[in-house]
Amino acid sequence: MDLTITADIENKLLKRKEVRFNLKFAGATPSRKQVKEALCGKIGANPDSVVIRQLSNPFGVQEVSGTASVYTGAEGVKIEHGHLLRRDRGEKGRPPKEATAAPAPAKPAAQKQEPAKEPASPKPASAKAEEAKPAEAKAGAEGEKKEHAKPAKEGAEQKKEHVKAEAPSEKK
Repeated sequence: MDLTITADIENKLLKRKEVRFNLKFAGATPSRKQVKEALCGKIGANPDSVVIRQLSNPFGVQEVSGTASVYTGAEGVKIEHGHLLRRDRGEKGRPPKEATAAPAPAKPAAQKQEPAKEPASPKPASAKAEEAKPAEAKAGAEGEKKEHAKPAKEGAEQKKEHVKAEAPSEKK
């Protein structure tokens, strides 16, 4: 395997080097672990502080290009995404779901009781008086409300007539 580093960019903010590389090989495509070992041997870094971010192997070409992050210490690796760390360790698939809380025990049906219904409170005197009014009085009250709305419509019609009256005078 022949590893060549194409770019070495220092990221001071994240305390890491971002390395781009090409790896020529013969035979089967090397695993991420083999690529990581070759990269660590070339740059002299601890394998615990290196994370391979991306590998690309075009079809029919025995060459792999990729990017890696080389941290100053193993503590810096913690800022990497979880899926990259799992992939770098050789784990496949998603992590298993963990139960965060124990399920609540089911309550037996015998313990279910509906809350006692409170007796209906007496209605105030004003509510009783409204119920006692005949239906005609209620209809009369509704009719009054409709009458209040009519003048607004009439006013709108008057404005339209006023506009129509002005239109012929403007043409002259």
